[in-house]
Amino acid sequence: LIEAEDKLIKMEMLAKLTLCLDTLSEQERLLIYLLFFKGKSERKLCALLGIAKTTLHDRKQKILSKLKKMLEV
Repeated sequence: LIEAEDKLIKMEMLAKLTLCLDTLSEQERLLIYLLFFKGKSERKLCALLGIAKTTLHDRKQKILSKLKKMLEV
């Protein structure tokens, strides 16, 4: 029973995260996808996008903060 409840909670959280990701701009979604789903390092992503590491880091933090606020609702 507990295992079934855990699965249900995980499915609900994943559905909510998916909805939140859909509200991001295409550029924001791409950044999150490459960093967290494809495992790209910030250094490699900076080289790929041609931006400074601090710029990338700031963008990532802003996006994560936005997602966190949406998930808390």
